[in-house]
Amino acid sequence: LNEGIRAWMAPQDQPHEQFVFPEEVLPRGNAL
Repeated sequence: LNEGIRAWMAPQDQPHEQFVFPEEVLPRGNAL
């Protein structure tokens, strides 16, 4: 799962401050 997240975050390349984790992609509470 971590690999998938990296591949999904790589193209974004945005700071975690403005980065939003859609509930559809990552379950709540399991974010960074």
